[in-house]
Amino acid sequence: MIKQFLNDLERFYPVLENLIKDGNIKKEWLTDLYEIFNMEDNEYITPLKFNLYNLLIHNPQFLDYDLLSQKLNLTEDEIYEIFVKGKQAFEVYFPVYDLEERESKLYKVLIVEETSKTYTFNRFVDLQHLKSAVNKDFFVIFSNYFTGESYQLSIVAGLIAKNKSLLQNLAFTGKVSSSGKILPVNHIQEKEKAVQENKKTLITPDDISTLQELDFWLNSPEMPVILLNRNTDNNLKESLQQIEALIKQDYPYFNIKNLLKFYNLLEEDLYIITPSVDFSNREDLLNLLKQFEEKLEKLFSVKNAILYLSLSIASLGFLVGSLIGSRKKAVILHYQGGYYKAIDMSKDPRVIKQNVSEYKIIQFQDCNNDKEDKEVALILNVASHNPVSSSKSYIEKNLPQVKSICVISTNYMGNVPLEEFLTLSRELYTYINTIKEKIHLFYSIPVPISISLGMAIAHFKDITLYHYDSKKSEYIKIPVNLNEVISKF
Repeated sequence: MIKQFLNDLERFYPVLENLIKDGNIKKEWLTDLYEIFNMEDNEYITPLKFNLYNLLIHNPQFLDYDLLSQKLNLTEDEIYEIFVKGKQAFEVYFPVYDLEERESKLYKVLIVEETSKTYTFNRFVDLQHLKSAVNKDFFVIFSNYFTGESYQLSIVAGLIAKNKSLLQNLAFTGKVSSSGKILPVNHIQEKEKAVQENKKTLITPDDISTLQELDFWLNSPEMPVILLNRNTDNNLKESLQQIEALIKQDYPYFNIKNLLKFYNLLEEDLYIITPSVDFSNREDLLNLLKQFEEKLEKLFSVKNAILYLSLSIASLGFLVGSLIGSRKKAVILHYQGGYYKAIDMSKDPRVIKQNVSEYKIIQFQDCNNDKEDKEVALILNVASHNPVSSSKSYIEKNLPQVKSICVISTNYMGNVPLEEFLTLSRELYTYINTIKEKIHLFYSIPVPISISLGMAIAHFKDITLYHYDSKKSEYIKIPVNLNEVISKF
């Protein structure tokens, strides 16, 4: 029966395809079915090879080692490599443009790694120079028949990628030289359409030019991601480009376009615009923190993410910092006519939680609070605006129960150099940790320091924040305590 189907394949192809896909075959058919692997590829035979291979790797009862060895002229060990190890085969997608039909379709290739030599049952492809490019052997089988060489990048990407799940949202088109260069191919626009219709993202030679660059995007042990907060969207793209240029100093292959492509992100995932924040409105603040949480969840879904973070307001820094916590790698940025690294936690996020043995930057005034006090006010005077007078005025009017007021300033008189930000943050964190009572926190502080303190303190202390309203020239109570903002990260 199988011979009959194969002899009139144009007529019986759908029947034979369904029999194989559904596993409705008999063992006495195996001799004829195995012969399919030796047949010349075409629009019918190639899909049958692919479906038959899938049947055999998932249904070992149809595996006859002796018969396959005889039919395919392979040893039993080689049969084992192809069909038993084939259970670990993974898919990679690539688009093909059909010149006659003038349309593109999305095909896939199944790859088995770590074989003793390079195999395929498809005779229309050349794999030897790909073997040289990646320096490893492999087995592949294609879902469909095609012409051209643009499939090559898909195979190489599959063989390079350590995290195979990353490949599921991607498709690849490009030729690959034996030296590892990724060469241009035609019909990119048409291929892009087919890939988008299948809800995937196309990676092309316009995105990457070498296998080293591809390796960075698929396997880097550190992947920078960006979260930028500003109060206006003016020059937003320029700001993102400045941060991109800063990142490229450490990661030369990095660019935002590829970050979005490889990791299924949108540009809007990289920023939050806050034209105005009402720090007296609890519901609005909780909703804003929810927005930050959603952005962070998506960014931290990127494996090995290092968050490059810039916020616009110090009060937001405490809250968002607490939301992030101290377990994620991050680089906190400072804006001074451009973006600069302020506090680098890319190697060890807990660097901000290191207590100091002595205070070299901060100075204290009236900080010996009475042990009987249950609440203390802490005024951080470490930026250009002096908060002491307005803070004390607020405390006198609104916090009569607070008797202990501690003022902390710095040796730099509000102009702390960037290279001292981490030391200042550690000293402030160390001192705050010595306070056992409830803290009412007033501050004039650089935004990166507020972020770092929020991350280090997190929700472990009962701290009420007070935001300076520049329009009213007074402090207002923030109705979200720091110990309410619990990190999920």
